[in-house]
Amino acid sequence: MIDFKIWIDKHIGIFDENIHGLFIDSYKCFTNDIERPAYLLAYQGLMQYIRTLILNSSLTPHGFTAQEWENNFLKKLRDDGTWDQKVFDCTQQSDSNSGKGPILNIAKEIREKFPFWRQFRNVCAHYKGYEINKAHVIALYSFIEQYLEAITIEGCTQSLAQKFDNYFNPAITSLHEDITPLLDKIEPMVCDSEADVFLDNIFRSCLLYNPYGERHLFVFHEIIHHCPLRVQNFTKKFMSNCTDFFHSYIEKYPDDILLLISSKQDIYKFCHNQITSYRNMLYILATFYIADLIPECDNNDMLRVCIQAAQRNNTSFDYSRITSDMKRILYDKGYFHQFIESFFNANYTTSHYEAICYNTDFYIDTISILPQIDEEYVTNLIEIFSKQRYPFTLQNRLKEFYHNNIDYKTEVDKICRDNGLVLPDTII
Repeated sequence: MIDFKIWIDKHIGIFDENIHGLFIDSYKCFTNDIERPAYLLAYQGLMQYIRTLILNSSLTPHGFTAQEWENNFLKKLRDDGTWDQKVFDCTQQSDSNSGKGPILNIAKEIREKFPFWRQFRNVCAHYKGYEINKAHVIALYSFIEQYLEAITIEGCTQSLAQKFDNYFNPAITSLHEDITPLLDKIEPMVCDSEADVFLDNIFRSCLLYNPYGERHLFVFHEIIHHCPLRVQNFTKKFMSNCTDFFHSYIEKYPDDILLLISSKQDIYKFCHNQITSYRNMLYILATFYIADLIPECDNNDMLRVCIQAAQRNNTSFDYSRITSDMKRILYDKGYFHQFIESFFNANYTTSHYEAICYNTDFYIDTISILPQIDEEYVTNLIEIFSKQRYPFTLQNRLKEFYHNNIDYKTEVDKICRDNGLVLPDTII
């Protein structure tokens, strides 16, 4: 529970002047140690809020005729002498054998609290000998803070979904408006059974107002990183079932891959069926390695899948985010050895030298992320370009790379000196 005055100020937009005044006066009494009026005024504010909510709704609850709803409920809610009792009756109306639906769509545990609050309201008003202390008031404040906005006529999910829609609509809400207050409402207002519908509404609203942007990715990122665990879990489940959305999200936020895929079995399936479709393929692979989620027995399969995809479609991949630690673990796990064994050796380059001339980016990009130059690499480099047939465009690019990258040149030269190797004139 936050300070009740802070909560009032944050939610001033949902109260009319009368309800705001009741809550403010309650807080003033509370801070001056006048507990009975503090409780009574807070209870009155809560009930006035529900009264206003029902009277402002254009909906007739399920099972009621328009005339029955008007005569038996709305008239009594408008009457200053009967409204309080009628609001309480509305909080207790639930599904019944008569076919009448609930008036307020609220969870059972919330509905069951109202008799408790009403009992203490009666104690405050009529039983002076019964002690009412700050704990009673704080308990009611906490209930109001947590559940007030979960009390709706049209249903919590629909109500909150509309609030999100208004947030995304640039004609209603500034693009710079903080989304955090809305995120805080998801936990108390969305139950698990309605989560998919709610999240789908958010997703569609994002795309409606920002069809070519990435705002939907940002919003779901904020939900996953800001909301309580229950909300995180049903959001992750929703995202995992939306293949294209999941793909776009991980492309934008690859660090979140372990939040969405964490079991070794799921990672194995992902690496064999999906990882090569991601521009951040090596970033994701390195993330799995760092978390120790790829068993040694599967390692060679993973490396082969990734290196072959990089060789086939090199322009589809982005290596810019790969960190030094990631380069190191890729090296230690054998990614660069797989590169040398499969594509950077004289047997391969001699028989594929023409095709390699059109795919030099793959070689330069892979060599660029080597964390260190080793003897195996230099030995193969010398052998490749000592042959009569070799890829001339790759030769030109490696020669340029050698002279323009001082660290690379230094390491290559040192390995040659230490091992009695000599670079051919073709690449120096």
